[in-house]
Amino acid sequence: MRMTVEVSRKTLAGVQSATGIRKNSPAIAKALEEYLAESQKKEIIRKVMSGKTNYSTDNKVLEAAGVYDPH
Repeated sequence: MRMTVEVSRKTLAGVQSATGIRKNSPAIAKALEEYLAESQKKEIIRKVMSGKTNYSTDNKVLEAAGVYDPH
């Protein structure tokens, strides 16, 4: 999807540095993808820590969903 977003030069430089991607759009897209993945991981951890989860999901399912990193 194409859209226009205003980002400060300082923020864009930080995103490019963090992602290692120099082109603006790919760097921002990567940062958004990583942010969403991290948010999903935090949500799973929050549910586990609060006891609001069912432990029937095994590591293979979590790895396939991209929300479990065994390292």
